[in-house]
Amino acid sequence: MVGARQRGNHRGFSVPEIGHHLCLRRRGLVPDVLAPLLKKRSEYKRLYKSNAPDAARYKARADAHKWCLVTCVDGKTRLPYREGGEIKTGSIRDLVDRHAQDTEGTVPLNQSVEVVGLDQKGRASFCSVKQFVRKPAPSALLRIGVGGGRKINYTAEHDCLILKGGHLVKRKADQLRVGDWVPVLARLPSPENPPCHVDVFRILLERLPLNELPLWRVFGNSLGRVISDNGDAIEKNIKGDYSPLSLRNWRSGNYLPFHLVSCLSKGFWAATHVGRGKRSGGLVQKIPARLELNEGLGFFLGFYVGDGSVSGRMIRLDVGTAEKDIADFLVAFVRHQFCLNVHRYKEKGVAMEVIQINSIALIRILEVVFGLGRASDSGKLVVPSLVLNGPREFRRGFLRGLLGADGHVARARNFVGWSSMGSELIEDLGFLLGMEGLQFRFSDPVPALSRVDVRGATDVRELMSGGILSRKHAATMRGQPKRTAERRAEFPPHASGLLRLARKARVARVAPRLTNVERISLHSARVKIEQIRRRLDRLSPQDAVELARVSKLINSDLVYERVKSIQKVLPTGPYVYCVTMNQDPRVFCLQGGVLTGNCFGYLGYKNARFGKIEAHESVTAWGREVLLRAKECVEKRGFHVLHGNVDCVWIQGRPGLDFEEIRRGIEAHAGAPIGLEGVYKWLRFCPSKTDPLSGVPNRYFGAFTNGELKVRGLALRRRDTPEIFKTMQNEMLAVLAQADDVAGCRGRARELDEIAEKVRERIARGHATPAELAVTFCLSRDPADYVGRGPSAVAARRLAASGVDLHAGESVKYVITSAGDKLVEFRATPLAFVDEATEWDTAKYLELWQRCRDEIMDGLVDPPSVVGRVRENRSWYQPELF
Repeated sequence: MVGARQRGNHRGFSVPEIGHHLCLRRRGLVPDVLAPLLKKRSEYKRLYKSNAPDAARYKARADAHKWCLVTCVDGKTRLPYREGGEIKTGSIRDLVDRHAQDTEGTVPLNQSVEVVGLDQKGRASFCSVKQFVRKPAPSALLRIGVGGGRKINYTAEHDCLILKGGHLVKRKADQLRVGDWVPVLARLPSPENPPCHVDVFRILLERLPLNELPLWRVFGNSLGRVISDNGDAIEKNIKGDYSPLSLRNWRSGNYLPFHLVSCLSKGFWAATHVGRGKRSGGLVQKIPARLELNEGLGFFLGFYVGDGSVSGRMIRLDVGTAEKDIADFLVAFVRHQFCLNVHRYKEKGVAMEVIQINSIALIRILEVVFGLGRASDSGKLVVPSLVLNGPREFRRGFLRGLLGADGHVARARNFVGWSSMGSELIEDLGFLLGMEGLQFRFSDPVPALSRVDVRGATDVRELMSGGILSRKHAATMRGQPKRTAERRAEFPPHASGLLRLARKARVARVAPRLTNVERISLHSARVKIEQIRRRLDRLSPQDAVELARVSKLINSDLVYERVKSIQKVLPTGPYVYCVTMNQDPRVFCLQGGVLTGNCFGYLGYKNARFGKIEAHESVTAWGREVLLRAKECVEKRGFHVLHGNVDCVWIQGRPGLDFEEIRRGIEAHAGAPIGLEGVYKWLRFCPSKTDPLSGVPNRYFGAFTNGELKVRGLALRRRDTPEIFKTMQNEMLAVLAQADDVAGCRGRARELDEIAEKVRERIARGHATPAELAVTFCLSRDPADYVGRGPSAVAARRLAASGVDLHAGESVKYVITSAGDKLVEFRATPLAFVDEATEWDTAKYLELWQRCRDEIMDGLVDPPSVVGRVRENRSWYQPELF
């Protein structure tokens, strides 16, 4: 390690420019850990760039070593996430493997994935993921047991969060101690615009296998007329499969097999029912093609998950004889909602009533539409995605239905619970309860059985009152204690700094008391904050700042649980996984609502693994020193250095040089291992906007001798660039990649100009689509916090004003409609609001087009002035020296 103080005469043994003393007695923690890993990675990089036969294998190993110090969790760990606008739950292994396939190391994303994190106000929100990480699992993991029965398996280096001294600080998993306070999300974000109905017909048509479509029938108003209008097209597709009378029957009966729906042209008809028949014919039972997502449907699905099963063509629901009212409700619901007959009978030898539904169509709807399997070992024990994304009464109905099947209501305590053999179901129920803002805890009452409980009079009554509930459970509820308020242990006064402030304000012993109390409720904490504010005269200015920070902690969506146990366990698979976030705070939610840190690199001020700023400064200083030595070596050999940046240097030479010999010479002179990334045919540094005579080192593009392009800083790399300009630049660069030198690039200027001109004409004539012109903007705060007049702020405010619930980290797409309009709200229109009457700002988009075109074209055509020639010679390079 390095120290900030220099002692004695250590000339030559201090960090350049900074003067930090280098300890020569022993190697410090940072180099001791990083040195062997970086040495191996450097060797693997050399091998895969040397065109060895196993280059792909060496590249995979180099990437694996790059992420060898990245923090991860066990693959079985579950988490809530949003993908394609749909809230889902699952293991991090399934999520990452679906995107990674066989990739190790970093896994780039080709679609939007969001995990639950925090916004700037400490509220739970969905935050975008930059990339996934998958790396080989170590020999052992640390299982951290947290209050409430929560257990997470981490790698030893994973960043966990604890509350200490009033701050959320990061600690490695192997640095956690029993008694530390870990943050837990008390509330998970709910769906923003939940649907009120589910279109059964559309989902079946999209998801059923092709060989099953002929068995299904769709019934609809005016369908017979539409069939008559498309009779010729239908007849071409039914030859040899149906009798000549089939078309007449379909027309008169207003129904049609699913596989023939594609033969219909656009015409007004509405699907009212669906049904599944037999190849041998017979009566087709009709089920509504559109189901309302209400409490009754949620209760039915929850009861099926708990005490339902499928045998052949029969659905069976088992109801205790003491719960006759539940059986009555289920029978009435199935008859009214699904329009199906129900057979109800007493099971012999047990106190059980059986509700039997003979309908293969309903079985397939449960499987295909709701994602529920036929038995516990075939995917029945899950929380359906439609429940997670449905309205509140639908979610509450599911919880009450599952409670009626496999639940328990205590008599002497304010307590309800769900038990199951499926631990994943119980963990997902925790996410569902978190969306309802209910306090819960996990337990394992017996081996192989998991349970989640809701405790406390307030939460129990909020969950159970005003909904479908059996008389037995209702009577038990009435016998529970009638406490209107209970002690909800959520906030630690000592670790948060609230106790210290209360003592300085002399209100620590005023009710609610903080002395000799381990933790208090959030309500009591808010009361105490008001008491302290009334005595601000007793606090210093620094204490007032601390009070504001503690108030933010109290008003956030966080509560806190103690670390109960730490033990070593084996990983559940060959890999461990993590995510990299796009914005701060870089934290995300795991099972049980536990908040944890995401992965990062080796050194850095905010994310320093070893917490030493001096180590970061020293690495940077030595990097500059190595670059200067490399520059001296290159210039002594008669070459020209174009640019050096952080960990790379561009030099200009002549064709036919022995690059390996040059590399060895630079490596020996600089005293650091150096690898050859590639040889450019040509390279372009884009000119600076403020000084056209200077190139910008972080905006460049070039082509290697193998034709591969390297692009940095151009518009196509920016998230907010409209798709039409990204496509244009990609096409232009693909043409340039074919050129062998700068002259070849200039020779293709006409072809590049034609590509750009086609895009300009599409924009000018209004032929571009809104999706191509949409600008993507990532929210960094709540829409109400934006005070700017730019199009991004306008679009965010318009979406929020229309009722869309937006949070920091979410992406907003909008079209620029009138960039300079005096009426600010007319400057941009969210993409969701764009219709056929919407006009976009052609002049503004042509301005953006010109900017994107010039990034590539500038310097290729004959410059009109001396300034242009100077800029041309400074920004386009090829191997020959000028």
